[in-house]
Amino acid sequence: MAGWLKKLFSPSQGRGQTPTVDLPPLTDADFEFLLAQLLQGISRGWQPDRLEVFIADLGIRGKVTAWEAWLERYSTQILAQAQPPQQQQIGTRLLYISNAFKNSPKLQRFARAFGDTGQQLVTGRGKITIEIWEYNGADQLAELETAPDNIPVLEHSQEASPELAEPVVISEVETAAEPLPEMPETINPAESETPIEEIPEETTQEITETTTEDTSKTIESLFQAGLTKADQGDFAGAIAAWDQVIELNPTVSAVWHNRGSAFGRLKQYDQALESLKQAILLAPDNVLIWRDHSYVLMALEQWQAALKSWNTTIELQEDLAEAWYQRGLTLEQLNKLENAQINYRRVLHLTPDFTQAQERLEAIDAVLNAPSSPLSSDPWAD
Repeated sequence: MAGWLKKLFSPSQGRGQTPTVDLPPLTDADFEFLLAQLLQGISRGWQPDRLEVFIADLGIRGKVTAWEAWLERYSTQILAQAQPPQQQQIGTRLLYISNAFKNSPKLQRFARAFGDTGQQLVTGRGKITIEIWEYNGADQLAELETAPDNIPVLEHSQEASPELAEPVVISEVETAAEPLPEMPETINPAESETPIEEIPEETTQEITETTTEDTSKTIESLFQAGLTKADQGDFAGAIAAWDQVIELNPTVSAVWHNRGSAFGRLKQYDQALESLKQAILLAPDNVLIWRDHSYVLMALEQWQAALKSWNTTIELQEDLAEAWYQRGLTLEQLNKLENAQINYRRVLHLTPDFTQAQERLEAIDAVLNAPSSPLSSDPWAD
């Protein structure tokens, strides 16, 4: 045993000499042995600094990428060979290690690697992933005739509101986009001090009505062109068409919403967030916009902001099971497991056959009901 530990943690060298031969990479058996050492140490009260020393002593062979690769192989083997009860037991142990790593700022990536693998084994499925919504068609252009004037428009270069990163609790619901300065009023050519040419009043009215009608037709045509491109999978082309609509009329929430959806499908989440914030300014009570806004924040891993956004989504539509489920996932990322349980139970109340919610509820129960030490006895005592 002592020889093996020396091999794992110490370079081979004589007194006063520097090592000249690199040690071989850790084998799967080495990693399993180190896993047992971690479990034993944590059960005995290892603090974050002791865990950092444990990892540092492994040197380059124990870097996080090596652990991630081994954990993937390990979980694949366990899922293929072990029965569900054993899978859940091993997964619980990995989550136990993950929670210990979370207490060290230097070991956060280790915590995620152990946590993701533990969740996979506890649930018998892959790690939690965030799926941006599927494109299910578009909003209608009903706002065209009723959109209010002088709505502030978010400039494309403006950064996301810092208000999004503020900590929140479940009961707090605030607007996710901060007010923006109003754009200057458009100059009306009819009010110019030096008109180019006098036009009879009746003729002026006819020109105005014709221009408005032509503009509306152009907007509708461009909007529909964007939909066609989106349905064909050409999301960049859809965005280009909707950008032309925005140049003609920047006060149509449907355009900003669909533009944000298209950016989401392209995984350009910063631009998606920018568009959806503008859509919220124009239609603050649209639950679908808030839903998609929440998804983008999850994709950006802005968990506190995502929680705030899901709060608003649920306030607008309390029976939306999807929102309760995604808020549960968000709370898990914030390590608020008891609150996540409440959300998953609500999902099952609304939709009893929502299997993913049941799986997450069972996974959390396994973690919260795990013993303070996952080892029933000390295998190294002898």
